[in-house]
Amino acid sequence: MVRAKKNDANTKFGVLFDFDGTLIDSFTCRPLAHAEVAKVLTTFEREQGLVVSEEAMVSILSVLEDEMTVKCIYDRKIWFSEAIKRHCGLSISMPETILAMAITCYWETIISNSFLYPHVKELLVYLKKTVSLGIVSDTDGPIGMKNRRIHESGIHNFFDAIVVSGENANELKPSAQPFAQICQLLGVLPVNCVYIGDNPNVDIIGAKELGIKTVIIKNSSVCSATKICPDFFLNRDSFDQIKALIEDCLKNKVQCDS
Repeated sequence: MVRAKKNDANTKFGVLFDFDGTLIDSFTCRPLAHAEVAKVLTTFEREQGLVVSEEAMVSILSVLEDEMTVKCIYDRKIWFSEAIKRHCGLSISMPETILAMAITCYWETIISNSFLYPHVKELLVYLKKTVSLGIVSDTDGPIGMKNRRIHESGIHNFFDAIVVSGENANELKPSAQPFAQICQLLGVLPVNCVYIGDNPNVDIIGAKELGIKTVIIKNSSVCSATKICPDFFLNRDSFDQIKALIEDCLKNKVQCDS
């Protein structure tokens, strides 16, 4: 592997990752999370005297998940209030206690049922020996939730720095700000970094603006159109080739050990 001399910022190298859809599968369990939230929301609706369907609510929540994610709206209070409006056709004032209960159900379900993708730990062990590792991932909405989920995934100790954009970085991806911040924290030059994500709409623009090489992992369940292409695409089922891609990104950027 290309080895960076870590005592020289000009030759120090960083490998940066997104979290959801890149390192961890938190998408397969989303329908289960929607079902749990639907129970909370429809119970509230019935208490208002409405005749409602949990199945219809689940469908609405699924659509909202996609819509809000594209818009980079991560506040689930907004999601679930809108779900009630669409479901019963009324603008009902949602008590904070109900919203809090729905949000708790959503995230506890996600945490309990998420799992690392194959080969992730193997890759992190391999990279940790020679480069600095970082995560740049957007907020989950509730302050501290993304950090909690990274910690509970069991891989947090591999990383030298973690930036949650929208929390300890003010701006969300695709802004260049969180990418610049992680490079500063790691003490690496952006041109000596590669960023690995799964969403072309947020994981390319800001990184490329700084000269960071980009790799997009194409998950079979996600198809995102973008006008800006990454340096590399990689299919999820070919993830074992990621080491070679990282080598291609780095070989002209850092000095090799003799």
